[in-house]
Amino acid sequence: MHKPRRLLSKAVYLFSIGGNDYIKLTSDPSIVLTPIDELKYVGMVLGNFTTVIKAIYNKGGRKFAFQNVGPLGCMPATTSMAPKNSTIFKCVEEPQTIARLHNTILSKLLERLAIQLPEFKYSLFDYHTSLAERTLSPFKFGFKIGENACCGSGRHNGHFTCGQENYTLCSNPGEHVWFDAGHPTESTNKQLADLLWSGHPNVTAPYTLKMFFEK
Repeated sequence: MHKPRRLLSKAVYLFSIGGNDYIKLTSDPSIVLTPIDELKYVGMVLGNFTTVIKAIYNKGGRKFAFQNVGPLGCMPATTSMAPKNSTIFKCVEEPQTIARLHNTILSKLLERLAIQLPEFKYSLFDYHTSLAERTLSPFKFGFKIGENACCGSGRHNGHFTCGQENYTLCSNPGEHVWFDAGHPTESTNKQLADLLWSGHPNVTAPYTLKMFFEK
């Protein structure tokens, strides 16, 4: 094996895709999606994604790590715009639905690729569940605040105004799951990174990143 191809075969390729595609789609009130529309859109996103994966594989890539689409309906940016029908904090269902659809199809897609492509190995991290759990049950994971972002404005600090005029900034970001309207805090990301690196098989499987780098 030539040296460049050997290097490519030992490298680990990390992907996180889909979130921006779906959140922009579901946040536009003028767009009404049927289940068929959602399925077609997810198919388009993952079809393009598959093309990229196979191109890297054909160049020699063999170790691939993925995190699935996060809980789009739990982001402060999303929940800040939802009708307040209850005193109980809930994630918004429509963005959650398309995120779960993507994640289900992605999981099956990777299983097929592992069968079709010799030596193709992958790690799939359940980012969606891991971040949703911390948002809905922050105390369980060492946080004090799950629904409100540390920095921003509006309900749940869900407006992307951090660093601009008329925003608030918390004194201790480490107490929050979310830093701004769409991004977790450093403390949250540290927990999630640990799960990606060496999480339990029900969170990261069939390989972890640690396994990839040990081989």
